[in-house]
Amino acid sequence: GTWTAAPMDRTKIYVIGATEVGKTALIARYTSNDFPSEYVPTIEHTYRKKVVLDNKDITMDIVDTGGLEELSTGIVKEMYIQNETMLQECYMFCFALDNKSSFEYLSRILAQITKIKKTSACNIPVIVVGCKSD
Repeated sequence: GTWTAAPMDRTKIYVIGATEVGKTALIARYTSNDFPSEYVPTIEHTYRKKVVLDNKDITMDIVDTGGLEELSTGIVKEMYIQNETMLQECYMFCFALDNKSSFEYLSRILAQITKIKKTSACNIPVIVVGCKSD
């Protein structure tokens, strides 16, 4: 289906992927035009960005989830997956272009999310981003 931010004025984006694929660098570049010079492991951090979409002010809460290897073992942080009725939510799946296994890992993440949400993959708004093209 088609995903739109309307009529909500707030949305939550969970940025998910394996460790060291570039999630934090991507978020920092987008939210503050900064680029981290060294790798520092992220546990979890939420960034806020205001944008205008279709002439509406939208507040995005962007959740940097850190590396989630535990997803592949079935230990899922359900707070990333449970539906929050107050917010529209979507997922940004990140992988490293120089790491094929980080891309293959995304299918396991999607399977976990569909299982917990009890829906099919086509009902979950997902953006897939390849990082580390530099």
